Amino acid sequence: MVKWISRVASNHALGVRIPPGAPKETKMFFYKILYWLIEFFLGQRISKIEGLGDLPKNRGFIIAANHESGYDPLIITSALKKFVRRYLFSRRKRMYFIANVNLREKIIRYTPLVVALINLWGEKIGYLPANRKGLERAIKLLQEDNVIVIFPEGHINSSQWLRKGKKGVAVMALKSGAPVIPAACFSPPAKNFWQFILNFPKKKKIAFSPALRFVKISQETIDRRPGRLDVAVALIMEKIALACGKKYF
Repeated sequence: MVKWISRVASNHALGVRIPPGAPKETKMFFYKILYWLIEFFLGQRISKIEGLGDLPKNRGFIIAANHESGYDPLIITSALKKFVRRYLFSRRKRMYFIANVNLREKIIRYTPLVVALINLWGEKIGYLPANRKGLERAIKLLQEDNVIVIFPEGHINSSQWLRKGKKGVAVMALKSGAPVIPAACFSPPAKNFWQFILNFPKKKKIAFSPALRFVKISQETIDRRPGRLDVAVALIMEKIALACGKKYF
């Protein structure tokens, strides 16, 4: 944290140019604080990380993962700590999570601190709502070389079958042209706050798969050929199922 503050001062003193569209350091403050806290508390709880070499280094991309438990966003955040510092923070970029629009209201079910932060700062700490407005915002952020994380199943699912994937992940991939990284999260149950606390000491792991690439198309093309969304969703979900050892319909 001290190094970061020193770097901010140096950048202003030397007149270092911030890339167009990038958030200012002051706007990144709360985001970096939250990121550092997640890394501090969860970093030692991740026993295995695979596939970091498959992540694009200098462009925006989508991470599409299974949703095993409430730990999954924290696992992804902590697992990518070095990547985020080296390839995102250095370019004033961020990692955002598309999450349930009702998350703001579910204080009892989810971690109270997280819900409180989302209500206070929303996008400033990386939260995007899972609705049309959130998807359009995500597409713009991808085009600006940020990273978007989405759980296409839409809900926590610990069964051996993945739920049918929602089309939002395909809309982002096709309209932005950003590559999709299928990911597998392996974590203990955390469907509510008490499970989250009780299972916190248990080890977690994550695996990233090689990128899937789709040809960028317009909304008009999607409207004319909506089947492209179904094909893209099916491919993404099949790769997620393969990575996490589950079955897909």
